[in-house]
Amino acid sequence: METELDRSASQQADAQPQSGVSGKRNSLLARAARRINTGIRRNYDLARLYHQAQYLRGGLRRQQPVIIYQRGKVGSSSVFKSLKRSYTAGPVYHVHFIHEIEREIEQICRQVNLTPRTYFLRSGHLEISRYLQKEIRRGLKGKKWKVISLVRDPLKQRISSFFQVIDMLVPDFQARHRYGTLSIQELTDIFLDRYQQEGALADWFHQEMKPVFGIDVFGSEFPKSKGYEIYLGERADLLLIRLEDLDRCAGDAFGEFLGLSRFELEDDNVASTKDYASAYEEFKRAAILPESYVDVVYGSMSARHFYTEDERAVFKARCARTGGSPSPG
Repeated sequence: METELDRSASQQADAQPQSGVSGKRNSLLARAARRINTGIRRNYDLARLYHQAQYLRGGLRRQQPVIIYQRGKVGSSSVFKSLKRSYTAGPVYHVHFIHEIEREIEQICRQVNLTPRTYFLRSGHLEISRYLQKEIRRGLKGKKWKVISLVRDPLKQRISSFFQVIDMLVPDFQARHRYGTLSIQELTDIFLDRYQQEGALADWFHQEMKPVFGIDVFGSEFPKSKGYEIYLGERADLLLIRLEDLDRCAGDAFGEFLGLSRFELEDDNVASTKDYASAYEEFKRAAILPESYVDVVYGSMSARHFYTEDERAVFKARCARTGGSPSPG
């Protein structure tokens, strides 16, 4: 999993001219930095100190930071990677939660049987979340935070989240999948047992975005045909984009929100590189989800708020054509 440590090393290398002896030296330095970073990531306490030192050194209140802040598995990695290269007015952070961090960690660890140390190494977000929580409470001295969030087809988001932690939910997942002893039906049963909650996306905005920044995204109509909306708050301004519209509207959205004259979205198809990639694709093609379950997901308050009736009908029709789960994508 790429973390802030890896990205910091690669950006430092990218910032240097890559020619002749200088390029070779920079390449060696980058490889050495990645090895050091790997060692740091494997040591929980050293990693904590590393993150604290990096962010305390940043002079945050003298800059205009951007926080990419959303529920997991909504396609935010591409936005984060792109902004790290194109946004120069301040640091760019990427987190999933800021409010009541310890309670959130405890809940996640309990659900998937993780220790806090293991969670730290898997997520790469924990110390960033803690740091931002403190900085948000202090304020930015006359400036507001710039926050970016995304939403996605809710059923695709659930399935992607499921496979992100599949190795913790299914004992010997890799071996069983490799030898064909893990059926799609068994995976479907586990998925349905885990993802029964109806209002998960709405809950995230109410539990995170609203208490942290005072922005209620459900307080006004979302412009579905436009694909994005900018919310102006007292503590922060928020850019909220639908993942399905990202390629189409990224230039306009980031130009309007951050003043970027040119914004190029980099493809970052993380799922295709994961150990579970083949099982993930097979599940999307063959899993049969109950029609009643699909109806609940696409009939939820958050689905209705961000997607039109016709769009939700298309999502559901794709499920019908692929047995019951969303078509690949």
